[in-house]
Amino acid sequence: MKKFLFYSQYAFHRPLYLVFERVAADFGLERFVITHEKTPMPKVYAPAGYLTHASAGLADLPGFVTVIPKDLRPEEKAALLKKEVTKIQPDFIWAHEEPDNFFVNQMLRWYRRRQTPRIVGAVVQNIWPSQVGYRARWQYFRRRQLWRRFDSVLACASKSAEAIRAYGMPESVEILTGWLPTLSPEAVLHDERVSSLPQRKSTEFVVGFAGRITAAKGWRVLLAAMTELPEQFKCLIAGGGDEESELRLWCQMPAIGSRAQYLGMLERDRLWGFFREIDAFVLPSLTTPQWTEQFGAALAEAMACGVPVIGSTSGAIPEVIGDCGIVVEENNPTALAQAIQTLASDPDQRARYAKAGRKRFEQEYSVPAYAAKVAEAFGLRAGNKSAPSI
Repeated sequence: MKKFLFYSQYAFHRPLYLVFERVAADFGLERFVITHEKTPMPKVYAPAGYLTHASAGLADLPGFVTVIPKDLRPEEKAALLKKEVTKIQPDFIWAHEEPDNFFVNQMLRWYRRRQTPRIVGAVVQNIWPSQVGYRARWQYFRRRQLWRRFDSVLACASKSAEAIRAYGMPESVEILTGWLPTLSPEAVLHDERVSSLPQRKSTEFVVGFAGRITAAKGWRVLLAAMTELPEQFKCLIAGGGDEESELRLWCQMPAIGSRAQYLGMLERDRLWGFFREIDAFVLPSLTTPQWTEQFGAALAEAMACGVPVIGSTSGAIPEVIGDCGIVVEENNPTALAQAIQTLASDPDQRARYAKAGRKRFEQEYSVPAYAAKVAEAFGLRAGNKSAPSI
């Protein structure tokens, strides 16, 4: 039985852990996980604010999992990682970290003169910094040499693939695109107990936003758009972030009035209820010099719930939406208001978007879809329950 090692500080993030389990089961691989203690994670995914084995749905810590203690120095963590990897002797390493991750580059260095194991990396970033100074340029040069050892890299969107290639990922390394996995809400979609959202009138059209409450996510654009719409249009905003206090003040302004309500951070079950209560989901992200939307997981979550979506032109959003919603120019409240009104006036179009979104979720954003991409990156063939010779 060949050995499959999943290395990531996010290994206990439930969608990723389920992908790992599925790939191992589909191809008869012996499982191993190496992760880090208490990786920070938004509370919607990990109520404690950091990942534990319980975040992955595990009652206890399995024997095949190694957790690297948080309080070790980097060199001690690297030594422990090398000890465990050497003991495992994996045939496949799924390193779900950015290519410049220190520990991933250590593994690439250990195996740089060997053809095995097969090593698959990941990339989410779509903006990479310029290298300033001799030391930074030298480290960048060394990383590029180590990256030749990747067998392939799985990018979360085409813009991430383009960015890492332009940044220096060698042409010899295949870059595949696979959208990050999102859980399906079937278990709670029709459970009335999960809904604790404000009561709505039958004449109202409710749009929703869920995400970080920061300037780059464009919540101000959404509220500005609401002021251009008639009174029957309402807005629910969920999430947490640095600008919560300012958002609360905006919601008290006369121009906003009862049009918008801030719900705060919602737990996972309540978030599924949130998606069920809205008529359309909006993600009006803004591009900044340091950031542009890398994926927009809430779009996939909305699609999973059969909710029509509207997004801006920032980063990967148009690619994520595809033909399942409306894309508007970023930082344009008038265009956003018009898109919302278009959906409100056309129930048939909303139904088409909802159906297309659910199909797109299953084909592109679900755990099985991402597991198939991981398998493809390793050269594992569908229908073959044993790993290929390597």
